[in-house]
Order: sequence, then C-alpha cells, then structure tokens
Amino acid sequence: MDFYQKKAITHDRNNVLVVAPPGSGKTCVILNRLIYLIKEKNIEPKNIAVITFTKAASDNMKKRYKHIWKHNEEPFFGTFHSFCYRILCTQLKEINLIKEKEKYDLLEEVLKNYINNLSEEKVKGVLNDISLYKNNNLNIENINCTVDKEIFYNCYLVYENYKNNHNILDFDDLQIKCRDIFQNNKDILIRYRNKYPYILVDEFQDCDNMQISILRLLNEGNSLFAVGDEDQCIYGFRGSNPNCMVKFDKYFSHGEKVFLYKNYRSGKSIVELSKKLIQNNIVRNNKEIHAYNKFLGETELVFAKDEKEQLNIICQNIKSLIDTKKYFYKDFAIIYRRNIEGLYIIDSFLKNNIPFRSLQRSTNLYDHFLYKDIIAYLKLSLNKQDKKSLIRIINRPFRYISKTLTDKLLSNNIKDNSFHLIYDMDISIMNLKIIKSLEKCIDRLSVLPMEKTIDYILNNISYMDYIEYYVNKYKGDREELLYLINMMKESLMDFSSIDEFINYVEKAKEENNFKEQGVTLSTIHGVKGMEFKNVFIINCNDGNIPYTKDTNYNLEEERRLFYVGITRAIENITFFIPEKDSVQYLLPSRFIKECHFISNNYNELKKGDIVMHSYFGKARVERVEQDKLSLIFNNKLLRSFYIDSLKFNNLIKRE
Repeated sequence: MDFYQKKAITHDRNNVLVVAPPGSGKTCVILNRLIYLIKEKNIEPKNIAVITFTKAASDNMKKRYKHIWKHNEEPFFGTFHSFCYRILCTQLKEINLIKEKEKYDLLEEVLKNYINNLSEEKVKGVLNDISLYKNNNLNIENINCTVDKEIFYNCYLVYENYKNNHNILDFDDLQIKCRDIFQNNKDILIRYRNKYPYILVDEFQDCDNMQISILRLLNEGNSLFAVGDEDQCIYGFRGSNPNCMVKFDKYFSHGEKVFLYKNYRSGKSIVELSKKLIQNNIVRNNKEIHAYNKFLGETELVFAKDEKEQLNIICQNIKSLIDTKKYFYKDFAIIYRRNIEGLYIIDSFLKNNIPFRSLQRSTNLYDHFLYKDIIAYLKLSLNKQDKKSLIRIINRPFRYISKTLTDKLLSNNIKDNSFHLIYDMDISIMNLKIIKSLEKCIDRLSVLPMEKTIDYILNNISYMDYIEYYVNKYKGDREELLYLINMMKESLMDFSSIDEFINYVEKAKEENNFKEQGVTLSTIHGVKGMEFKNVFIINCNDGNIPYTKDTNYNLEEERRLFYVGITRAIENITFFIPEKDSVQYLLPSRFIKECHFISNNYNELKKGDIVMHSYFGKARVERVEQDKLSLIFNNKLLRSFYIDSLKFNNLIKRE
C-alpha cells in the first residue's frame, strides 16, 4: 500500500471521505480499513456495516474479507436495499417483494394502452422514472419523463395501487419505509445507531437523496467511512449527484477528505489524457492523479469515412492484434454512448466471425419492430403463403383492414397465396382494391435489386408514413429509426438476394453469440468498474458524445461518462470519429479537443515548410501562430486555417 492509502485506512476522524480516482485500489482500502477497525481498534465485526451498490460487489467484498481475516463473526455486507430490508424485518410483520418480471409485465400492460410497438427500453425507462420520482421527492412538474407526464402518472398510480392491493413492496419502498421509521421513532433510530456505529460505503458518489438521508440519520455520533469518485458519478438519471462528494463536510459534520493519487491501472498517456478532459468540470474536488505504471500506453484517434468503415477498421485491428498472440478476444472492449449503437457492431461481428459478449443482452437487432416489419415485407415477397408476415404489415401503413379479417386469415388452414385467401372472403370493394394494390407492390418488390428494396418499401409502399405516425403519436426517436434504416440498407448490400439475407437473419437470431471469452460490447454505463487491455470508443461525434438530445442533458455528467470510458483502458485506447452518417457530415466530439492528446506535429511546422492540403493541394507555410496556420498555395493565394480544424479533419501532411 502507498502512503495515501495507509493514511486513509488509519484516519482517526469519525467521518472520512476517501476520494479515489480510477484504478487507485479503493476496494483494497475499504477491506484494510475494515481489518484495521477490528484488529487495531478492537471493534466488534457485528458493529460494522459495509454497504455496496451491487450484490456482486458485496459478495466480492465478503469473499475477500473472509480470505484475509478468519473470524467467526463478520460485519454486515450488502447493498443499501438489503441493509434496509434487514432493519424492516425486525419492524414489520411480513415483507413481500415484487419480482422484477412482475414489475415489468405490469407496466408493459399499462403502456400498451398508449404505445404501439412498445420497446423493452421504454418500459424500463418508465420504471426508472417511478424510482427517481419516489426516491427524490419530486413533483410531477419537475420530472423529465420517458413518456408524457399524464401517461407516467397513470403508470405510477396503477403500479402503486397494485403493490398496495397485493401487500408487496419494491426496493425503493424498503429505503423509504426505513427512512420513515428512523424519522418517526427515535428509539428505533438510537437502537440502530448503537448496533452499527461504523458504516463503510463503497461507490459513495452513486448515492441518491434517500440513501444520503438514511446515512445522515444513522451518523450522529457515529463513524462514516465513504469511498468514491465524483468524476465517476454517471447515474444522474437514478438520482445520484456529485455534490455528496464535493460538499461532504456539509452533509456529515466535521467530515474530512483524504485523496488517493495513484492510478495503478492505466498507462501514463491514458491517465494524462483523462486528466485533461475531466479538469474541464466545475463540480468536482481539486485533486492530482498520477500514473503508477511506467509504460505510456497508446492513445489513438481514427477518422473513418462512415460507420461502416469504422467497424471494418475495428474488425481488422482486432484480428491483427489477435494474430500477434499477445491478446485474447476478452482483452478487447468496444464501448459506446447509446444501446442502439451496439446493434450495428453485433451485425458486423456476426459477419466477421468475431466472438463477443454484449453486456446489454436484451439488445437484438432483429427484435426491433422496424426490422421485423421490413423483414416481413421481404419474406412476403419470397412467399405469399406467409400469413404471419402479411398480417404483420397489412396495416403498416394503415390500410384500415379489420382485425376480424386478419383473424379469419390466420385461422384458415389452407396453404395458398394469402392474398387469394383474402379475396375469397366477404370483404368490401374498398378493402379489395387496397389488398390488390398491396399484392402488386409485393410482386414488384420480389424482382427489385437488393439495393432498392428498402427505399421501395419506405416510399412506394409508404412505410415511411407509418414511421412518421409512430414518431408523432408516441414521441418516438425519428433520428434513431432513420439510423436503423440506414443500418439495414448497409447490411443488405452484403447479400446477393433477399433469400440469402433472410437465411442470414434466421441464423443470426438462433445463434448464441454471448461468449464469456469474446470481445465485450457495451454502453459506457455498462462497463463502469471494469477494465480491459484494449478499448475502442466509437462514434465520438458531437451530439452523440456528449449526447445532447436527452431531455436530461447535463454536460458535466456527459463529460464524466466519457472519462469513465477512457479510464477503462489499461494499455491502449482508440477513439473513432466517423466523418458522416447517412444524412450529414459530423463534427468530432468537443471532448476530443478537451483531451489535447492529438499529435502536436502541426506546432512543429515552421515558415517555409512544404505541406499537402487534402482539398487545396501543395502549399508553403507562411506563418505559424498559436491557433492558426497560414499557407500560400501554388496559385499564390494565402489561406489561414485553425490548427484544431486541420487536426480534427486530418487535412494536411508534411511533404
């Protein structure tokens, strides 16, 4: 242990906050503080509570403690929720907890009344909104909901009434009821102050208001030893706030901060780059961070023409590094800002036979309603007997075909052209014309070249009208849907026929590609607490990183999120910047500029040097200023450029 770790472990103040940057050994500090209290201060293990934010972290802490200290008694190890559950078990007659699937199914049923093509992400978003609403005592006017506030409040009322009627609680209720008992019954509060005079908290920056309230109630005259890093506070959507770290002494009387300074994980270049980035935040503790490792680590910025080229480069890089025998697939992680970005990677990895594990397992490209719809159109063009495909798309866009008619079609056991089966039914002349028009479109679709099929479905069959309807009615993300369409277009280009593509889709859906030893694919949120030898952060474009379209957009939290992504890397980190998407040219993330990691070769240029500009050709350097470069081209024209712009777009090379 280094000097600062020892200082934290042996600190004699009641309330201590250990500010621990990435890779600084915070778990080691907590465990050794625990042993110090038991061995040196003669504190009974039963009088100590060690609180973590996940069961996995709690189990790991308990396992390591038992390995270090052989003792019959042990402290309490658990999450905030399990801590509150233990307390409530002694106060309430019976505690029945609602199951996660039960919660999900309940909210899904409610939301189906308002939203067609309901996604898993939308349901989970509303569940998170309910949790945030309850734990932070928010007014309905002050919460930014995943859905309309009226819909949200109806969901909330149905959810709470269901729990009350079935006499069950959720995890949030455990914290709320525990807080209420402490506030309303001084005797019980004193009893638990005496029972747990020493509380150790891991990942303190992730505490929400309710958890801080419980800790403060228990803290009077007692000891709190908290470990965290406000620079890694990335769960604002759950109610966490970096101020609990920055203003620790305001929350807990006579609180004192101890700083750890060494990053034992990453190479020096990676540490320095991350420091330059995070120093742009205001709400943080002023601290120094130094790399312990002597190796530099590689930091690289890669410009790609588009997202497809970006993934091609990644696949090539991974394969070439695997060929060196220095790395295994598990040594790589590709991380991104939004779930949807992982879909394209999965498709690319399947085609390149690269094993992977997606930490967001539920994310499946071909389970999205848009993909299912377009694939249904394509399947129908190959086989008009496919009743299920016809029924799926018959009202997408709206053709006003009744459910009675589609039910009759589904129940018909005759194997024949599905359109002909409808013609034989008792239908109106108007419906007959609509169905015949659709059949003609399907016939046309079956003979089109692959590259024209998607646009034909969107425009000629008017599926784009359905997308616009979905966006307007359910506040869907239009940009996200267009992104998916573009992905599908790109994917189709790798196949020579619709039949070949459909076979690939069926195989991809069946294949289990979750490989524990594969490349890790995840959002940045998903890899917090993890580390990898090689990290690729993709789509480092402004608007995506930081993600400015979120209604809860917070620039400092977005910067913290990027910081967490960077500090997952041990040896190498590569940032990818696609120059354009299907619609427009893109700018590099403002965070890339803040990192200041790009080569300073431009600054080494001097008057008279010959360079080649990507657009304007050969030129002579006339003047080098702090932020500008002036060049004279062969036509004697003098042009000035911002150096940052030249760097970002890789526009000039030395001749």
